[in-house]
Amino acid sequence: TFSDFLENRGGFHLAGASVEGTMMLEELPVDRPLCLLFGNEHRGLSEDAKKICDFLFSIPLYGMVESYNLSVSAAITLYDYLKRKRLALKQDGDFSEEEYLAEKAHYYVRSLGAETAQALLSKAQEFI
Repeated sequence: TFSDFLENRGGFHLAGASVEGTMMLEELPVDRPLCLLFGNEHRGLSEDAKKICDFLFSIPLYGMVESYNLSVSAAITLYDYLKRKRLALKQDGDFSEEEYLAEKAHYYVRSLGAETAQALLSKAQEFI
């Protein structure tokens, strides 16, 4: 549950989107894991949510725009954050090639189911 996550964040910092943000989106640090919080489209983040955030950030608004809906806010934030993180890492992600392949294999096994995956691996052994 989210309560369990808050008790043991596992190194994650909470960053909440708010029109009253103390920093702009492009100032969010990319050198640590972040859990991004967004409120609903009408009320934004609750006061309780704002209190637990390590960072409150604002997304720039241009022209006559007064706010973004939730999906647009999340998309803009993820695009900006991940673009800057990739630049800082100087690679497309933070997995090594070995970690990437292990995650990919784990995904395939979960997608197929253990029984089907085992049958495919057994069949593949015939060709090795």
